[in-house]
Amino acid sequence: MKKFFLIVACGVLTIGAQAQSKFRVLASSGKNTIAGKDKKLYVGTRLAGNQSVNVSSRSYLSLVHNSGGTVQISKPGTYNIASLEQKLAAKRKSTTGRYVTYVISELTRKNNENINANRYKYMNVTGSVKRATFNAFSVYLPESTNFYEPKITISWQELVGTQNYILKITDRFEEKVFYTKTLKDTVTTVDFSQGQLKDAQDFLIVIESKERKIKSDKYGLFRLDEEDAPKFNKAYASFKSNNTEGDGAAKKLSEAFFFEDKGFYTDALRCYKEAAKIANNAEAYVVALKQFLVRRDMGQVPEEDQKKD
Repeated sequence: MKKFFLIVACGVLTIGAQAQSKFRVLASSGKNTIAGKDKKLYVGTRLAGNQSVNVSSRSYLSLVHNSGGTVQISKPGTYNIASLEQKLAAKRKSTTGRYVTYVISELTRKNNENINANRYKYMNVTGSVKRATFNAFSVYLPESTNFYEPKITISWQELVGTQNYILKITDRFEEKVFYTKTLKDTVTTVDFSQGQLKDAQDFLIVIESKERKIKSDKYGLFRLDEEDAPKFNKAYASFKSNNTEGDGAAKKLSEAFFFEDKGFYTDALRCYKEAAKIANNAEAYVVALKQFLVRRDMGQVPEEDQKKD
């Protein structure tokens, strides 16, 4: 297992661009680019008013404005950012809801569905519908991640035939057990600043079915060490001092982008979920959360179960 190395500087989070743009890429599937540059759009990319974006056929692009409003595009074409901002503002004036979405789509034939626009529609990440896996665990953790916030929520899908789950946290070599807990539920929050966890740097997490003796994959969590912590703390402080404009949901999304960009995926997941909650689970925010889970291979259908779906 490979430990993450801290990356302090990355292009999509350039602070200087913040004053020039009010939109950021919230979700993107298919081939979407900045017009004239053929530069692919990634989640978190900032877009200025004098720019345009190209959306290709059978693609999906979602943008979040610092007001919290969103633009969802699934119709191919070239779109000017300043024009999109004006249309979103007009939509806001005609709607009572706080988190307004301006949608640009086209009717599709029954057998010609835009896969990129709809592939996340039925994924459950809000907890409203529970599904179970049969032969392997589906855990909402990345294979390997740094973490900043010590209180980490760990969750997974139910495993058929299981009434009791054993959560075990060890050192990275599995030689020392820091923490064990037996649960009937599929979600728990662990505080890594307490008990035997507080002084360790590296952790392995495994979940086991007590009844079926099936174990999950191993998930690595790494606390910031003394060498990297000052650099990260400085970058995070700078980010927070500049992340002052706009709506609460949009600011929380910016924080999610920041953490994801730095390789702190448990913190990014927390922020994506908080943003969706603030926005009352507005579709664009939920899709962004789902895309994050897919990008980081968290909570996906295990290979052993794919034939059953």
